[in-house]
Amino acid sequence: KYPSVRAQRIVLALSPDGRLLVAGSDSTSSSRQAWVVRLWSVATGELLDSFKGHGSFLRQGAIRAVGFSPDGKRAVSGSVDRTIRIWDIEKKQELLRLEGHSGPVGAAVFTSDGEQVISGSEDHTIRVWDATTGETIRTLTGHTQAITALAVSPTGQRLVSASEDGTLRVWNLETGNEVHLIRAEEGELGALHAVAFLPGRDALVSAGADRTVRVWTLPG
Repeated sequence: KYPSVRAQRIVLALSPDGRLLVAGSDSTSSSRQAWVVRLWSVATGELLDSFKGHGSFLRQGAIRAVGFSPDGKRAVSGSVDRTIRIWDIEKKQELLRLEGHSGPVGAAVFTSDGEQVISGSEDHTIRVWDATTGETIRTLTGHTQAITALAVSPTGQRLVSASEDGTLRVWNLETGNEVHLIRAEEGELGALHAVAFLPGRDALVSAGADRTVRVWTLPG
């Protein structure tokens, strides 16, 4: 059972081997106890660890994004405090604190090789970070409102971003170039909140404020 907090939502991610669950709360509470990344055993439901670091007396630390590295040894979290944290699961400690966004972070993922972390923010930008040094590799721009979700393709070559501007944008991760801009033919979709690549297909699935799930075939 997740601790009782006043939260708009709880963000979750399953480890690649399915054994662990990482969770964070987009809590409006002013207590730093609510701004914790928690690690659970899927098999037993036991709380294994809590990672503290987000938030301060000057800035709220609600958690809006969590994820695992491909090998399951690290976790990533993004917060209203405008930072991304990388956590060592085995050593139970913070490895890196990534700073550079000028707004709350709403999405954070590892690349498929685990060498980079990608984040999206209310500052309308996407940042690609070196997951070892914490340095910014590049910044992707194009969205006109907050970035709400990110996903890396199974091949690791492309990134898709979803935004409150009602668009999906597909990026070449090697060059940083935008290669596809997707929106509904009938006009604005409204805010988009989730996106993923479909395994085995050159397609995406998205969900958003219009209460529909849509499947998009990417141009050849």
